[in-house]
Amino acid sequence: MSTEPNIAGEASGVLHGKPAVQAYWQAALARMPELHFELIAVLAGVNSVVLHYRSVGGKLAAEYFEFDAEGKVSRAAAHYA
Repeated sequence: MSTEPNIAGEASGVLHGKPAVQAYWQAALARMPELHFELIAVLAGVNSVVLHYRSVGGKLAAEYFEFDAEGKVSRAAAHYA
């Protein structure tokens, strides 16, 4: 199984909290200012959503977001082809 480059400096592959997510996106956009995503589908579930899209170089990706009772993301996972 291949892994994506470690942009956030987090070896576990898990980001916790808004500051960590912000740092991840700041680093990603600094390295790839032309970053573009093409949305393929939004799949809605009970208290969750999956975004299916094309990422850098046309690679397929999907991200899963689970929401708590307050409507905030409580769990998320990203998957890349």
